[in-house]
Amino acid sequence: MKNTVWTGLFLLFGTLFAQSLYADHIYNLFVSPKMFELNLDTQPISESIRLKNNSGNPLSLRATVQNWTIDEENKLKTVPSDTESLDQWIVVTPENITVKPGKEAVVQFSVTPHPSAEPGEHRAIIYITERYPTAIGEGIELTFSQGIGIYGYSGTILRAAILKEMTFERGSGTLSVDIENIGNVHSRFHGDYSIWKKERFAGVKALKGYLNKPDKKNKPQGFIASGSVNTTPVLAGNRRTIKTILPVTGLPAGYIVVVSGSINNQKVEKIFR
Repeated sequence: MKNTVWTGLFLLFGTLFAQSLYADHIYNLFVSPKMFELNLDTQPISESIRLKNNSGNPLSLRATVQNWTIDEENKLKTVPSDTESLDQWIVVTPENITVKPGKEAVVQFSVTPHPSAEPGEHRAIIYITERYPTAIGEGIELTFSQGIGIYGYSGTILRAAILKEMTFERGSGTLSVDIENIGNVHSRFHGDYSIWKKERFAGVKALKGYLNKPDKKNKPQGFIASGSVNTTPVLAGNRRTIKTILPVTGLPAGYIVVVSGSINNQKVEKIFR
């Protein structure tokens, strides 16, 4: 049985999709930085990705660059290059590299922007992929691939995403954020949620104070739980509903959900009673 585990997509979506079965194997390789945002002009750009092998065995890796988008199910999808995709302007060296146990290595990439690139966002993703599968027992072979997202910005940038609606479905615990992006770069809703007992909501200020000093003994009265909202980006020209599943299973009826965040530096606060 062969499996490919894709890690690093939390750079784009705020979530790491990987089963615990593979956790030790995945985190044997440390990759930094996790994402690049580059200002594209007429001058070439050079950047480096640092790799550290925390395992006791050498890791043989391949670096490749591709174009990508986000499909209607909010999943990353690699797509062929086009005239405005960033991948066609990137050269990665070396393409093949072996990192010795406990050692570090560097993958470099250069960007030569097209002088007539359209204003707005251009995207690429560099995958660091294990060249040979690793046997982890019981006939299972595992290959991992980590993606480093690259956003390049050219010309005049227009950030113009609109929060159309925010809803909460109590039966499933699903928080839905409907965003329409009419700008020319991606946008995200950055926010946190908190869950409170009925009639015991102490206010947003109390929550912020607790999050800054998360000492359980000093929890605001009525506070149950908190977390971050899914930050999947909405690409330019798209309208998407970004969903976050809240841990409400088993809670008594009448709990309150408070969402506080921002989009395009505009503050958003909403209470679901």
